[in-house]
Amino acid sequence: MDDIFQPFERQGIVFESENQVQEVMELVMDLSNNVRLWENNGLTPHELHNRIERPMMTLLPDEPYHVMVDPGMSQNTSAAPRQDGKAREIRKNRGTNL
Repeated sequence: MDDIFQPFERQGIVFESENQVQEVMELVMDLSNNVRLWENNGLTPHELHNRIERPMMTLLPDEPYHVMVDPGMSQNTSAAPRQDGKAREIRKNRGTNL
């Protein structure tokens, strides 16, 4: 925010109200979103959003998602997978213990 208002302060511009600050912020954001940038291959951030991000966006459903839990699922939450005796024996013989 300081970067945005420093040029105004250097010029001695004083805002009369919060509404005026809000209007200036909207203009600065509009300018920022509609300036062509080299790093965007000459596209504006607004154009880039419309070409790439907007097509991938989907609307949220009217109702919240409900996660169904299968009662037959294992309640094991350990990060390591279970090992059968054969795999454990092979690792023990190699000197690695998982």
